[in-house]
Amino acid sequence: MISITLDQAVDKPIYRQLAQAFITEIREGRLRSGEKLPSETDLATTLAINPYTVSRAYEELAKQGVLIQRRGLGTRVAPEAWEAVGLARECRLRKITVVTGAGDLSAIPNFERFITLGLIAGLTEVAEAAAVEVRWVRELTSILPSGPEAGEGIVVQHAPGFGYGHMDLDWTMEAHRRKLQLVAVGCQSRWPGFPTINYDRHEAVKIVCRHLIECGYRSIGFIGELGSSSAIPCIKFLAYVETLREAGLDMIARHVLGGECYRPGQAHRAAIELLNRKPLPDAIFVDTDYKAIEVICALQSRGIATPQDIGVAGYDGVEEGQMFDPPLTTVSVDWKEMGRRAAHMLLDWSSHGEKPENIMMGTELLIGKTTLCKVEK
Repeated sequence: MISITLDQAVDKPIYRQLAQAFITEIREGRLRSGEKLPSETDLATTLAINPYTVSRAYEELAKQGVLIQRRGLGTRVAPEAWEAVGLARECRLRKITVVTGAGDLSAIPNFERFITLGLIAGLTEVAEAAAVEVRWVRELTSILPSGPEAGEGIVVQHAPGFGYGHMDLDWTMEAHRRKLQLVAVGCQSRWPGFPTINYDRHEAVKIVCRHLIECGYRSIGFIGELGSSSAIPCIKFLAYVETLREAGLDMIARHVLGGECYRPGQAHRAAIELLNRKPLPDAIFVDTDYKAIEVICALQSRGIATPQDIGVAGYDGVEEGQMFDPPLTTVSVDWKEMGRRAAHMLLDWSSHGEKPENIMMGTELLIGKTTLCKVEK
């Protein structure tokens, strides 16, 4: 959050005051390489000054190499801004390598691909503005044998097939030994000692389950993973149970159906099995959006309408769920924003030499048409 104070009473032109304010923000670390600045109109409105004054300040800083202005990308802090304002930095970030768990993005299953694509989109947006290259590799071992290049930052992503094996500890120890600038995204606590960007999966489930309860549903089923080698499915199920308990509701065993990792058709079959267990629940929480879509299709195939007969809520906020008819009620995390923040972390780390603090992202409840409010508010 930048803080700019202008003094109309002094002789110094306003545009020069504004330019100096931005230089101060950069020197004190509140503005970072690649960070996008407000538009001329927005900043002028905020500061109650003429847009031309903002434009002149931006142009002045661009001439000094402090800012860069590109059509379609807006005005951003230049990669060499630190040098331009008279500060030296030990290392310049030149490349960001993303460890995705797959050498080819098309090899990532569709139900996980949105995470990787969102992350890389956010990383690339910030990296391009800072003239930093972005590439991705299957696993960290492809980087470790010869070591990372000078000026290379690493982002380890929670991805299928990566981060669950016994090699976690070996990789972590080696990464520490080589003093890598590594940021873990969505990996929970698998990379102790390295900065992480994450979100609270437990609370995300509780948010959407509370919504079902607030809508008036009292018999809420569960379709999803109940436990595996990953802690994530167990977290989701336990959060579901805890939310019911907090609301004074019982978990009804016949309304809970588990399964292994996502396989097309599995959730459809689970929903059909659930329909044979009378009486039926009022609503169902499904642990991913792709499974939730299958569940709704299964209900429809048996003449059960959503949300009129049974409400359904998912988890992930994927685009397909929002384009589905009816649009899915779910909870979403912004993976693109995670990518942006990971890029800023590495840019700051290379500039300041200080390891960034961990970031915990929030989640957003997306209320679609698959739940129906049954109580008056």
